[in-house]
Amino acid sequence: MTTFGRAVLAAYRQAYGRCVEAEERVKETPTILKTPSGYVQQSPWLPVTNKQLELMARFMSELGISRPPAAESRS
Repeated sequence: MTTFGRAVLAAYRQAYGRCVEAEERVKETPTILKTPSGYVQQSPWLPVTNKQLELMARFMSELGISRPPAAESRS
């Protein structure tokens, strides 16, 4: 694997770890929260999860593993 490939894989692993951590936090808190001032907002962990999933998809594409196994069997 090239130096670039190792860097992309390391970045993927970091994004994956953050995604797992954020998902654990989402499970611990309600998806929708009420702030002390009475406003309703989504859990601050949801955007973290979504961003990490986006990054993971980009890194998978860079590594050439963006196709799910089901798609491979159909082609």
